[in-house]
Amino acid sequence: MTGLKLTDDNVRKLTVRAKDRRKTRPGTEWRDTVQRGLVVRCWLTGKDDKGEDVITRTFTVTYTVPGRNSKGEPTHHTRRVQLARVGEITVKQARDRAEEVRAKVRLGADPAREIAANKRRKDAATLNALAKEFLKAKPRKRGGEWRAKSYAGFESAFRLHLLPKFGYRDPAEITRGEVRAFIQDLAKRHPVGANRVLAALRRLYNWTISMELIDKNPTLGIERPGPEKKRTKTYTDDELRALATGLKDTRLDHLFQLVLRTATRDSETRSARWCDLDLDRSVWTIPPEAAKTGEVTGAVHRVPLSAGAVKVLREIKKHNLKAGFGKSEFLFPAATETGYVGLPAKLARNRGLRLRDVRRTVADRLQHDLGVPAYIVHAILGHSQSGLAQVYMPSGVGEDPVRAALKRWSDALDKILAPRRDRRRARA
Repeated sequence: MTGLKLTDDNVRKLTVRAKDRRKTRPGTEWRDTVQRGLVVRCWLTGKDDKGEDVITRTFTVTYTVPGRNSKGEPTHHTRRVQLARVGEITVKQARDRAEEVRAKVRLGADPAREIAANKRRKDAATLNALAKEFLKAKPRKRGGEWRAKSYAGFESAFRLHLLPKFGYRDPAEITRGEVRAFIQDLAKRHPVGANRVLAALRRLYNWTISMELIDKNPTLGIERPGPEKKRTKTYTDDELRALATGLKDTRLDHLFQLVLRTATRDSETRSARWCDLDLDRSVWTIPPEAAKTGEVTGAVHRVPLSAGAVKVLREIKKHNLKAGFGKSEFLFPAATETGYVGLPAKLARNRGLRLRDVRRTVADRLQHDLGVPAYIVHAILGHSQSGLAQVYMPSGVGEDPVRAALKRWSDALDKILAPRRDRRRARA
């Protein structure tokens, strides 16, 4: 650290010494010889358009406080308080502020620590802090665990959109007009995405109100700006055959085949564990924490397995053994944080596959081609009972009609996916 008498003229010319430019973070500290502890820190932050150095100069004050080292021995710790950028205050003002800080230290205070504590308290009263607490909080459903998809949706909405705009604002001071203007502007670029961001912010405020952290919700009365287009796509026989052919021997092959045979959700299927399958009894028991409906009812979702589904499962087990994943607990293991495979979105998109459309196709075929009653179709899909079905069948639909319906669908699917010559022979 180099000492010199600081003046309003020379502080603007202070630079980074040549020997300090070789440091990982190039910088030089210039100590004032008039006011003890006052330092100007110069940092080399880059080059301007003319190729000249860009240097940041800051007034700081240093002091020491008693403490102990890692061995528990008495020592002193150096603290530093930033005062202002050079140019924002004069050298005289910097000396006065430095003296004020050191006067507090002589009285036993620790200004740097107090500033850090105040910043933490300030951060705790921001939307950023509330969002973190919201994501840490245990939902009332699903046994206190977030669904992976829900957590990812909220986290993405906060990180990409809400926190850059409102992160360091007091949530109680954010107005409805600000939220409406922000959502409407976002909707110009991402109509449906704006709906999701608004829903995430509304859920966050509802939670803060339930926790009695604040007492108003600026999202009330704001309607979703983007039109929601519900997909109605179902696959034709030719499209199902094309998918089966196009996905063969890809990472989506067995996943597609299993969803097509069981009509389970893609998240439930990808996270399926062998311990939940009983191939001898031909039943798959999806636990509440893995089933979407389980978060509401707390009940397992039992999926009767047709002969076609069991065949697919045995092929999966054979494939895993060959690939060296024979000891994995998951049907679709992968080196991911969860331990099971994510959805290869690009591959699925290139092959024209949407697993939700596969579920919709199975439901549509069951009801309209095979004449399966709607309440049984809902049971196959793992939907919770509603309306009269909930009143008169509180225990749900029995396993036998569900098994019979899935068997009929599996038999029909075998005919759809059969080789062309076999289909011709069947028609003849």
